[in-house]
Amino acid sequence: MPSVKVPAISVIMSVFNSDLFLRESVDSILNQTFEDFEFIITEDYSTDSSLSILEKYAEADQRIILVKNEQNAGLTKNLNYMISIAKGKYIARMDADDISLSRRLEIQYNYMESNSEIGVLGAGGSIFGSKRKAIILERPETHEEIRAAFFFENLLIHSSVFIRKSVLDQNSIKYDDNFRIIQDFELWTRIIWITKFYILPEKLVQYRVSESNISTVTEKQNNYRESILKNIYSNYFLAGGFHFTEEQADTHVIMLHKRKIQNIETLEMIAAWLFYIKN
Repeated sequence: MPSVKVPAISVIMSVFNSDLFLRESVDSILNQTFEDFEFIITEDYSTDSSLSILEKYAEADQRIILVKNEQNAGLTKNLNYMISIAKGKYIARMDADDISLSRRLEIQYNYMESNSEIGVLGAGGSIFGSKRKAIILERPETHEEIRAAFFFENLLIHSSVFIRKSVLDQNSIKYDDNFRIIQDFELWTRIIWITKFYILPEKLVQYRVSESNISTVTEKQNNYRESILKNIYSNYFLAGGFHFTEEQADTHVIMLHKRKIQNIETLEMIAAWLFYIKN
């Protein structure tokens, strides 16, 4: 029997009600200068025309593997399933409304082939949207800088991430199904202790931010997000051997993610916490 060709890269994308920008995103992968990849796309039971759009793409390009969910599963479960069936040496993330520049896969593949110690590779990019001026995202590059920065923020654009699949397989690591949001940051704060990270300075992706991302988040959603972030930061502090109290963990989230500081007492708590971190 003829041997089955194994692709160098498995690009994974989860799609839910994304028909407005879906073609632009899919085309940005199919038109890459590096062509040795499979493109696994999970259609997560959309109510718009996303499925019909993807079916036409799958008929026209054999690199596309279309997974059709019979009910909505959510991003985290979709990512884990796609990784489990991926055959590539590397996993490349892509979101259904973002854009990968044409040499993204080529540049990231070549870097990983030449730097075997790197397990997770990000890239520079820009934020854009219909009602906002494009903003270039500047990022530190080295593992040590990234690991230090994770105490304060997620530096990796999810759609830029390029992962050595063997790191996930050999360490039985996956996205945590308990996290419906911010699942990428949670994964990075676990995996950074077992493999090296690097962020390429090249701007290889365009990250789309819609008005709904910015202006329609409810107070309940904000509270949920802050609770998830407290969990992530607390686990990261513990993994790094950093001792803290419950109140200090709350202060950390308030400092980084509250839009408004309401009183002088909170400012004093933040100042004391920063002084403690510095020491």
